[in-house]
Amino acid sequence: MQVIHSDYHFIVIAKPPNQLSVPSKSGRLGLSVYQELQAVYPEARCVHRLDYETSGLMVFARGKTAERHLFEQFRKRLVHKEYQAICVGSPPKNSGCIQFPLSPEHIHSPKMTYLHSNGKQATTHWHVNQRFAEHWIANLKPETGRRHQLRVHLMAIGSPIVNDPLYGTVDTSLSRMYLHATLLSFLHPITKNRLVFNSASNFISKIQLI
Repeated sequence: MQVIHSDYHFIVIAKPPNQLSVPSKSGRLGLSVYQELQAVYPEARCVHRLDYETSGLMVFARGKTAERHLFEQFRKRLVHKEYQAICVGSPPKNSGCIQFPLSPEHIHSPKMTYLHSNGKQATTHWHVNQRFAEHWIANLKPETGRRHQLRVHLMAIGSPIVNDPLYGTVDTSLSRMYLHATLLSFLHPITKNRLVFNSASNFISKIQLI
């Protein structure tokens, strides 16, 4: 875990892949970034999450006042997020918008599906960053923040994220799923100034490994 920025009200970190955002009930997946952060900042509070497999930017509040303000921004969709992913195949267009609603596959499943009629509205904008022979790098801008939204939406258009254990094909020679949170923008919880944080992926250098 790398601390990108901190002040008296929040902390922005870069989460590594294959680490929990918050503790799991079983504890079998190791220490979460939240637990690591609280060892240094005991007042840190979690206001959103990234999947275990996903790397990139997260913000944590410091104290109850900042927690309330940041949580409300996520709830009201005032937080702007961008991601990059390496995906299978190559789309016929250079950009598009996916709007499949999402819902749990069934009550005890960790997976989400776009095939149920009672799903919650979800919107993802995508753009081709670069094309390769059998893969492409996607720039992704989600309007909504549903569970596994980017992963399911890309699978739904026939381009699952490389090495996605739930929605793609696992390659045991690869160390991670290739989804990275590259940009996070929100209003400062006290001053209300718009802040932007960036964390570039190294996906183009990794494409040769796939």
